[in-house]
Amino acid sequence: MKSKYYQLLILFGLIWAFSVTVLRAFRWPNDWAEAQWLISYKFGFLKRALPGTLITPLIDLDNGSGYAELVIRIVSSMFFLIFCAGLLWICIRIIKKSQIDINSVFVVLIFLTSPYIVMSAHLNGYFDNIIIIISI
Repeated sequence: MKSKYYQLLILFGLIWAFSVTVLRAFRWPNDWAEAQWLISYKFGFLKRALPGTLITPLIDLDNGSGYAELVIRIVSSMFFLIFCAGLLWICIRIIKKSQIDINSVFVVLIFLTSPYIVMSAHLNGYFDNIIIIISI
C-alpha cells in the first residue's frame, strides 16, 4: 500500500497535466456548433434536433433575445466539464485497481495529455461529449 502523500501527489500531478492540456485547447462553440444547438423538432423530425428542442425554452428565440450564444456556451461547457469529470473518474479507478502501479500511472498520464483530449476541448459545443457521457 502506497502512502497517502504519494497517492495525493500522483492525483495532483494527473489533474494538473489534464488541466493544462484542456486549457491549452479549450474554445467556445463556433457558429457551426451553435447552429447545431438551435435545430429543433419545430419543423418536423430531424436527426440531431433533440438537444435543440430541449434548449429552445431557455433561449426564447421568438422574442429576439440575444442570450442564445450565452446559453449555448454555458450548457455546452457544463457538458464538457461533466465529460472531463467522467474521464478523470475512469482514470482514477484504473490507477486504484492497479494499486498505483507506475506503468498504469504513465498510461493514464499519456491518455490525459493525448491529442484526444486536445481535440475534445477544441471541439467544445459539438455533441460528441454528450454521447461519451451517456456511454460512461
